[in-house]
Amino acid sequence: MMKKKVKYTIISGSGNTFTIVNEVLESLPTGADKLAQLLCSLKGSRSTDGLLLMLSSKNADLKMVYLNRDGSIAEMCGNGLRCFAYLASQNGYDNPIRIQTDTGLLEAIADGGTVKVQMPKPKKIKLGQSLKIGDDTIKYDFVMLGVPHCIIRAEDISSLDVNKLGSKIRYMTSIFPRGTNVDFIKIADEHNFSIRTYERGVEKETLACGTGVVASGLISFLNGEAIPPVKAKVRSGEYLTAYFNYDKDKFENVYLEGPVTILEYGETEVETKFFS
Repeated sequence: MMKKKVKYTIISGSGNTFTIVNEVLESLPTGADKLAQLLCSLKGSRSTDGLLLMLSSKNADLKMVYLNRDGSIAEMCGNGLRCFAYLASQNGYDNPIRIQTDTGLLEAIADGGTVKVQMPKPKKIKLGQSLKIGDDTIKYDFVMLGVPHCIIRAEDISSLDVNKLGSKIRYMTSIFPRGTNVDFIKIADEHNFSIRTYERGVEKETLACGTGVVASGLISFLNGEAIPPVKAKVRSGEYLTAYFNYDKDKFENVYLEGPVTILEYGETEVETKFFS
């Protein structure tokens, strides 16, 4: 069976970890889903939340494809985009780095270990919704920020069983037909909040979620609880900042900023059928 050597980088965006294949591909590999499952759980390496693939693009510097660790493709990943942009900058791409995604063309600025990325415009905003789990009624807000986010306020997020509650809500397909990410937030003041997120596709709580931070910042603003820029403390203990403007009932100039850290460089062999 033919095999191909693949060099990769494992990188962290505020605790959200990704494996990135260190080559620019001409097209999405046929076995991309299996490749993600393999590379996100390599023996002797760090388990990661998802796989980032760099593809060539006629309309941008690069195209980013993000696959969750279960092999499913996600249209958008904020921390993934930041990590992708950081590695692109290390490979000689100049600011602003123009990156094609499934949600459109987005720009990124890499400044040392800090990366600021443009986010897609929010859609399908729904405020003041409610759902039932057993006898409990839970209030939530919803926004599509490339990927769906259900946002719930909590008085004490430190003691929440995020995996248990998040998984129940994530699979409520009668409300969220494509599933949803679930963000639990606690407002500290108009510029700060804490957040924990159950991520669809990873199927557990992650140490950070970039789109979750921005989605929660936008919703908190609409609810009169936040003024941009808004800084969020994520599960890893690091901070991510959401920037945005609101004019004529529309959000503009939506950005996510935070630190990026290289965790590991590696090389492995995979079957060539993944790249056929």
